[in-house]
Amino acid sequence: MKKALTSISLSAFLLTTSVGLQAQEKRVFTHTADLRSGREDALLDIFKPISEQFESDYRAVGTAYTTGEVLYHEKRYDDAARNFETVISKGKKYSFLASIARLRLAQTHLMNGEPSSALVTGRDVANSSNKFIGTEAWYTLARAYLAIGKIDRAEDAYKNVLTVNPVYANLLKVDLLAGLLSFEKGAYLDAATHFQRHADNIPSLYYSIACFCQIKDIAKAVSAYQNLLAKAKKGTWVDRARILIGEAIYQTRDYDLAMTFFGPVSRRDAPLSLRVLALYRLACIDFQKKNYTRCELTLQNLLKDFPNHPLRTDWLYLIATIPVYERDWNRTIREEGK
Repeated sequence: MKKALTSISLSAFLLTTSVGLQAQEKRVFTHTADLRSGREDALLDIFKPISEQFESDYRAVGTAYTTGEVLYHEKRYDDAARNFETVISKGKKYSFLASIARLRLAQTHLMNGEPSSALVTGRDVANSSNKFIGTEAWYTLARAYLAIGKIDRAEDAYKNVLTVNPVYANLLKVDLLAGLLSFEKGAYLDAATHFQRHADNIPSLYYSIACFCQIKDIAKAVSAYQNLLAKAKKGTWVDRARILIGEAIYQTRDYDLAMTFFGPVSRRDAPLSLRVLALYRLACIDFQKKNYTRCELTLQNLLKDFPNHPLRTDWLYLIATIPVYERDWNRTIREEGK
């Protein structure tokens, strides 16, 4: 395949901080970049040579921010964070740009699994006079508090979101946050109400299933699962839902029905963490149905493939229990002596 190249012209504007986004000077820079599929760094190839031609601090800092945005959307969070930190340190004269960079840095920390850092950075802009920045900062803080298990703080931040900008109450992401807060407090029916408002959203359907499983309403859980299956067909959300429903049904001792949910997740291309759970539960079902040979074979394979898994002790215990139920006393003594 020939290398696909395109020539892109970008207009750079000199902006004044006193009158907002009002263009005073326009320059056009032309750069050739490879935009083939798989070359997600193409925009970075464009911004780097252009930024080197900038004479204005404001435009240079703005380019650093734009590069950070590109990296953020590529999920290259460490690289994105460095760009946002550059904007914050070098763009102190430009309050809006520095504030939006702090907001994005907080969100980057959150996506990078660093909620504590997100809290530190997010608090800096939560009281911004800019309604958008303030609202998004409180939303980010709510998510960060939720991630570290501080539900009361998360709920306070959620209320501040609605106080600063009541329109946010109608947004999907905020409604999902409200549902998760209710779920964490054990208010499963209230949580389900939030999730069911968005029947076309796959995560919402999954969390609805989680709510119904918690209150042992299997019929509603299965109904929501059918809706999820119609939307998603397959994938991690579907497999996670199967594990949830399978476990809820397993606890009712309807082992045959539980198998129909665990079985599909035992396939080799299923997400590994979910596949392990499914295989373990299938082994438990075999044990309950006195299929001891297959139960032990499954558990031995799990021990071989995942020797350091947190469920290892449970697997060993179940293996040691099998000869007791088979009344193989010599083997029972050997297993207990291991």
